[in-house]
Amino acid sequence: MIVTDAIDLLRNSELKQVAIKDDKPGIIGFINLAVLEIYKRFNLWEAEAIITMATDVLLYKLDGIDTNVAIDLSDNQLLMIEVVYDELGIEMVLNDEKDPYSISTPQYHQIEIQEAVDGQTMGVIYRAAPKFLTNEKAEIPIPPQFLEALFHYVGFKGHGGIKAEGAGSNTYYKLFENSLKLIKEDGLFAQDDLNSHKFEDNIYP
Repeated sequence: MIVTDAIDLLRNSELKQVAIKDDKPGIIGFINLAVLEIYKRFNLWEAEAIITMATDVLLYKLDGIDTNVAIDLSDNQLLMIEVVYDELGIEMVLNDEKDPYSISTPQYHQIEIQEAVDGQTMGVIYRAAPKFLTNEKAEIPIPPQFLEALFHYVGFKGHGGIKAEGAGSNTYYKLFENSLKLIKEDGLFAQDDLNSHKFEDNIYP
């Protein structure tokens, strides 16, 4: 579904009785927040960054600026680091203070290692979300089964602060949560198995 179609439907349903129905930029903003919330709840997008270690450099940033990190953030934003592999495809220990070889994530987009070996590589699997929509003709980047939840979340934001009988803000939030619960219970979305990532295949094709 494209953004314009979603706005038209929202104006005649969840947002029909609130002033924001006439605020197109505001509705687009709520759609973006709904998409982000859904991506936080479900692992809909995984991507990989490649770190090439440099002498005496222990901190690497997955920000698209660090020259030691190959990452494509042109159409996505990093949510969190999931797994880190060495160049042999072996999963590395993350954030374990008791393990002297553990690597750490001091910030959500940073990898800090104990020792750098110049030229050695690491693969970082991270969860991502789409960049915010600005084009009304753009496709909303969620599977169809999540559209109901998206509409309920926009309704929740649109009715925020309004105390009314019936479908108030809290009601729409409960509908949003219930919609996501049904998706899980009905098996309408299967989480990817992180173990299926084989970083060594990217280095030794």
